[in-house]
Amino acid sequence: MGVLFERETGAAWNNQRRIMTKSVFFATAITVLASSASHASLVGGCQGWFAAAPAVCGAVSAVGYNPTAQPFTVTATPALNQINSTAVSVGGAGAGTGVGTFATATGNYGTAHISVSSFTSYPAGFNSQSGASSRADIGFVDGFKVGATDLLVSFVSSISGSYTGGGTGATAFNLDDLTTNSLAVYDSELFTYKNSPSSSYTMNVLLPAGHTFLFNWTMEAEADSGSSEYSALPSSSADLSHTGRLTIDVLTPGGGSLTFLSGTDYRSSPNVSDVPEPSTWAMMILGFAGVGFMAYRRRKQSAEPSAA
Repeated sequence: MGVLFERETGAAWNNQRRIMTKSVFFATAITVLASSASHASLVGGCQGWFAAAPAVCGAVSAVGYNPTAQPFTVTATPALNQINSTAVSVGGAGAGTGVGTFATATGNYGTAHISVSSFTSYPAGFNSQSGASSRADIGFVDGFKVGATDLLVSFVSSISGSYTGGGTGATAFNLDDLTTNSLAVYDSELFTYKNSPSSSYTMNVLLPAGHTFLFNWTMEAEADSGSSEYSALPSSSADLSHTGRLTIDVLTPGGGSLTFLSGTDYRSSPNVSDVPEPSTWAMMILGFAGVGFMAYRRRKQSAEPSAA
């Protein structure tokens, strides 16, 4: 089974689109498949990985075109893609005649900071159609094992930012129970834009004693600009440097705390975290070998608010 990263470009640009983020667990190996489009350039993509241990992923991508059919080039600042066992830092700038993009993203377990922007200098018109899109993703995978008693645990996903034009932001969270081979939380999403710049969601989940869990959390921002035959959106931005967060707190009285494989303390009021035992790593390594992450575009639904 493979992970497909796909971006819609070309004629579809005439309709301003929104983004959503999903994180998907797979029980088989992850094979990365990247798509491309004619008359447009695509660079980057937080597309998927084999996770033999906890991992953080960051990626930026840019696409642009103009009526002169001149090339659109992307420069990494410092890297377009990065996967690490600790913090990641990625960025890139795209440039073409009359169009441009910029993106930067940093993140670690539990936190993400992203800023993206795009512009076009072409007005609306039959012979002046153009487009520019900047996108950045931060995601991470981690895991833990519940102790001798059931625990009620609170997972809180939050996102906050500022937006102009067609800028948007999104997060997604999944929690996989490896013991029962089932999803305890499936694709819990948040979506933000200019008129709704922040959002948070609390998930209180009863976790059975002795069960092993893996989870992933992702944040994505995108800024689309463009001109069509009848309208133009000259610039967009999404600044999520205000921080996206995932916090995890045990609500069961006297339940203690969870120890995560990455060594991260996800508590909303963190203390110095414990280091996982080597035996815990060995227990989960097979589970991590089958975990994948992907981010992809979803077409704008008619009920979504206007970017204006």
